[in-house]
Amino acid sequence: RITIMTIFEAIVFGIIQGITEFLPVSSTAHLSIIPSIFGMNEPDRCTCIFLNCGTLIAILTFYWRDVLNAAIGGIDFVRRKETSNRQLFISLLISSLPVIIIGAVAELVFDFDINSMLIVGINLAALGLILLAVDRYPATLVQISLVNSVKVGIMQALSIIPGVSRLGICLIAMRHFRYSRWYAFKFSMLMSIPPVSGACALKLLKVATGKIVITNWIPLFWGTIASFAFGLLALYTMSIFFKKYTLKPIAIYRIMLGLYVIWKAL
Repeated sequence: RITIMTIFEAIVFGIIQGITEFLPVSSTAHLSIIPSIFGMNEPDRCTCIFLNCGTLIAILTFYWRDVLNAAIGGIDFVRRKETSNRQLFISLLISSLPVIIIGAVAELVFDFDINSMLIVGINLAALGLILLAVDRYPATLVQISLVNSVKVGIMQALSIIPGVSRLGICLIAMRHFRYSRWYAFKFSMLMSIPPVSGACALKLLKVATGKIVITNWIPLFWGTIASFAFGLLALYTMSIFFKKYTLKPIAIYRIMLGLYVIWKAL
């Protein structure tokens, strides 16, 4: 059974999800940390999936041309036609497989939930330091190779651990491989579509089959709308930010937040 608190709380959760999903700071961690600071109950895992649906729709809306090109690339792949769209489709497919497989096993077989704030804090701080280090590398590549797609996909699988951040770990991997911040951000967003879509579909299937009972749809609806709206705003802002600025302020924020969470957990 899933219950979400008030409409106000649902909207707050949606705003948090919409903003932090498109920053390499871990939306999952913020959905635990921020409510606890203000004395609110954090959203349950099922509610988080609906919030993820909102940000997923934001990605599909913002990058609709690239999504369409990837879909066309899938057709070209079936037809064995060599095109740039086919290359995009294959890159996204193979980079998504590791996190899809690991995430599905975790959900269907083990159904585990790592919920240690100490682990969250350590991951926030440690990956913030790594992000700060790799962001100093020069950008020399403009098109991801199939080999690097696999490597980034394997790294993305670590995002199932709270505090890691899907975008954060992908940016670390792609900056390490010398891709520009803007390209790394865009590819990371497109790469998130298959696994997030799969996770949303799996939860919605459980709702449809009655394994998850939702007692009040209205707060979930407004939370999803908030995550979509603020997600679009964050996508637009960050797509400009990554063209002009370094990741240093975000990395420092991760480190400071991580140290705060560690201090509170000890």
